Amino acid sequence: MRKYYILILGALFCALSCQKTNKKSPEPQTPTAIQLNKPDITLNKGAKEVLSVIFTPTNASSSDLNWSSSKPEIATVENGTVTGIAPGEAVITVKCGSLTAKCDVSVVVPVTKLTLDSDFTIERGKESTLTLTVTPSDATDEIKWSSSNEKVATVNEGKVSAIKVGTTTITATAGNQKAECKVEVHIPGAVDLGLSVYWATENLRAFNGQETYPNGLYAWGETNVKLKPNGTYQDYSWDNYTLSNGDKLTRYCATAHTSQWYPTTPPDNKLSLDMADDAARAKLGDKWRIPTKNEMQDLIDKCEWTWKNNGYTNGYEVTSKTTGKSIFLPAGGYLEAGIISPYTGYYWSTELGTVKSTWGSCLNFTDTEKKIGEFVRYVGCYIRPVTE
Repeated sequence: MRKYYILILGALFCALSCQKTNKKSPEPQTPTAIQLNKPDITLNKGAKEVLSVIFTPTNASSSDLNWSSSKPEIATVENGTVTGIAPGEAVITVKCGSLTAKCDVSVVVPVTKLTLDSDFTIERGKESTLTLTVTPSDATDEIKWSSSNEKVATVNEGKVSAIKVGTTTITATAGNQKAECKVEVHIPGAVDLGLSVYWATENLRAFNGQETYPNGLYAWGETNVKLKPNGTYQDYSWDNYTLSNGDKLTRYCATAHTSQWYPTTPPDNKLSLDMADDAARAKLGDKWRIPTKNEMQDLIDKCEWTWKNNGYTNGYEVTSKTTGKSIFLPAGGYLEAGIISPYTGYYWSTELGTVKSTWGSCLNFTDTEKKIGEFVRYVGCYIRPVTE
């Protein structure tokens, strides 16, 4: 009986196995649509990436695929393998019968090195275009420019514009690479003493068609020195002062000093020089001017003054307590009635005197003192220009 059941079970197993073996697999279907696994790719030059075709329905397939590139000089394709050839854009197309799928390809070249000009100095108000060397030369990364202090200098696509005295760092970046250079903005002939203005390195010269004397002697409010044809100074007096009629003023007079005013109209009450009457602006331009009393007081209060001889004359070496830089103020005296009185320093400010309108305010010093004082306007004194 047991043997009988075994025979029956064997027969059933055989029947089931035969039934499973004879079951047919479904036939592959014709694609109704195709697409690529990526709608767009970005490749480095020389890199490869494989695209694959997705069929609809999912059990559809075809070995009849035709691949092409719109720009083989940019990117090529072979059996779905895309190779970046040169920087640019291309479209990879695959066709299956009447069905089409596309992939946009961007071929890029990363920057591997940036080299910028070495550190340099530029004059305020000037422009300079930097030279940036990009490696490789066909790199496609965007170049970005920046200045660490845009109050000193700005940069636009490599062009540096110098705005204010100081130092800034210009940086060019691309990808993960960067290059830097330091730019120092300066004013020729100016010194940074750490004060509110920059002081000239020398006194305003005597201009008479040429620079006749290194230290010009100017009357207050006059823009020219008074020189004889042989190059020596004329007498300085009320008789040849251009802003008066004798000792009566025709310009720059406080209302409190009406008795010193020449015209019959009230005094103009101008207490400081117009730029048209500023000798430093007239001769040097570019924002140079005569300093104010406050700026002269800053020079006294915020700098170290050392009496010395610079090899030519006595005077003060004035050294900044913050920047360590210095200027030399000669003690060349003043000119009156054809006589130069040495061993003192008289330097005009831009402001009218307060005691009398016939006086102008000035910096006055000897080897033992320095102060802001006042002096007769027609007298020839030095001018030490300043600029912002």
